[in-house]
Amino acid sequence: MLSLKAMREVIERQGIHELYDLKVEQTNEGLAVTHMISTEVKGNVLKAAKAALPPEGQVERGEHPQTGQPVYLLQHVIKGGRLADLEKDILSDKQQYNGFMRLQNLITYLERRAKRENK
Repeated sequence: MLSLKAMREVIERQGIHELYDLKVEQTNEGLAVTHMISTEVKGNVLKAAKAALPPEGQVERGEHPQTGQPVYLLQHVIKGGRLADLEKDILSDKQQYNGFMRLQNLITYLERRAKRENK
């Protein structure tokens, strides 16, 4: 969760909303999170994004699955996470949700789930 909030802060502080996208998938381990940042972003911005990843996170170059544009793929897994149908819809790559909005939705979902589990 902290890595997601740190990534949100990097995006807001650097103003790279248009150069960012997010993909979330359900796996056996939990939620596979892929942050996609355009290769137009370099230097300190990329270093800050890498620093926002948890220690087990990975960074590689690749292509955006929908546009084919070159991107940096920053990947990690949130262990034990599960998505209900509503959350799958909120996190989907529908046009009304950009990557930053999906990141916000994911953080909100995980915070609410944590509150429910702590009751």
